[in-house]
Amino acid sequence: MSNLAWIFTSTLLVNNFTLVMFLGLCSFFGVTAKIGTAWRLGLANTFVLIITAVATWILNTYVLTHTPYLRTIAFIVVIASAVQIVEMIVKKYFPVLFRQLGIYLPLITTNCAILGLALFQTSRHYTFVEGLVFALGAGFGLTLALSLLASIRERMEVADVPVIARRMGLVLIAASSSLLALIPMAAIAGLLVLISWTLLDWPNWLKLWRSSRTDFAIAAATFVATISIRIEMAILLGTILSLVTHLYRTSKPAMRIMGFDSKEPGRAFVVREQLAQGLVALGFPVLQG
Repeated sequence: MSNLAWIFTSTLLVNNFTLVMFLGLCSFFGVTAKIGTAWRLGLANTFVLIITAVATWILNTYVLTHTPYLRTIAFIVVIASAVQIVEMIVKKYFPVLFRQLGIYLPLITTNCAILGLALFQTSRHYTFVEGLVFALGAGFGLTLALSLLASIRERMEVADVPVIARRMGLVLIAASSSLLALIPMAAIAGLLVLISWTLLDWPNWLKLWRSSRTDFAIAAATFVATISIRIEMAILLGTILSLVTHLYRTSKPAMRIMGFDSKEPGRAFVVREQLAQGLVALGFPVLQG
């Protein structure tokens, strides 16, 4: 029983035919504009997968033991026959769904996920029950993938996205997001360095260098820490440096005479020295002598 649960769970999630093995991508991109159409096509694929699993077990047990060279041809014939049965049933009892699916319903015959199930079941030597569980997991996994992408595409239809990323461009980005797990860490690090370099605002850096070398050093240290260590540690470093600098500056205010009161020559106006560009100086009178 535990073996059957593992076969079902691994096929549904861990080794999903579409999201992990990239099988059945034609229907994955073609029939996911509406979630209602997507999950119905997923159920049709599940039915074909179950018929294929049963026929594969029968062929491997009683027919192909003596003629293994006919295995691929026999599987294709079985799949085509199962698709024809499904197409006739859908056309008779669900005409609206038949029109919505269009060409993608007969194209189940060429769906590589169906043939992949037959080949995987044969190479793994599944029993009859294990083959049925394997087909159910594969079918539900395909239905899950179609429904997820369809729900994302429906949300994207009402979202404000750039023109260049609309329609199939954004769909390809959403569908290929799982491939990020396969990108080497070195490539991700190089990409982050490139993005950080392009985000640098050089005029403001030059302006900061001219106005305050201390603030420039803090910004540079935070930038170097961001691309060399963990980003949360870099943010913490920049916060600590800024806090220490602020405490040091406020602990030693500089005073200077700005002018004298013409009516009272003994009173001079003084302000705190400007610490950073754009800081409003605070003025107040002080007695002389």
